[in-house]
Formats: sequence, structure tokens, C-alpha cells
Amino acid sequence: MVRNYLSERYQYISVNGIKSELTPVTCGVPQGSALGPLLFPVYVNDIKMAVPGEKIKVFTDDTNLFIPGCTFGDVTLSANIKLNQLCDWLTASKPSVNVEKTK
Repeated sequence: MVRNYLSERYQYISVNGIKSELTPVTCGVPQGSALGPLLFPVYVNDIKMAVPGEKIKVFTDDTNLFIPGCTFGDVTLSANIKLNQLCDWLTASKPSVNVEKTK
């Protein structure tokens, strides 16, 4: 039943009343749907495995990665490694990232 809910979905863009062609949606959870808030955590549940041993907090569609360190250099080096690991997970899992809201 979940497969039926998530398959054969399409999207289009409308700008000034002009609509693009329908494009299949191949991943993700429908926004604004009744099941979206329940399915999204399942969709991103394995993000914690992307950076083993690190503290990652996920709340709704917000994710925080906490990187401790003794010096700025330690934190910078560790952050770059961890962010590359997260990038690999994002590439494989395909969720979008709002760069403007990312700090």
C-alpha cells in the first residue's frame, strides 16, 4: 500500500500561468500530505549511520551535527571529514538541502 502511495507521482512548475511538462517524482515524500510527517523520518532514519559515532539530531526536516574539539583547527578538520560523509549520504539518499538555511 505504501508503494502505491509513493509511486507514479508527477510534478510540474508553473510560472506566470505557464506550466512545464509533467516530470516523474522518483524519490522523496509528498509534502503537505497526511502521511508525509510519518514517512519522512523513515526516509532519513539512516542518516545517523552516515557519520558513525557522531551525534546527529534529527527533528522533522531539521538536522544538526555536533562536532566537538579542543581547537578551532581540530573542529574544522573534523567538520570537513564529517560533512563529506554526509554529502555521500545525501547523494545516495537524494534529499534536497536548502543551502540558504544551512549553517
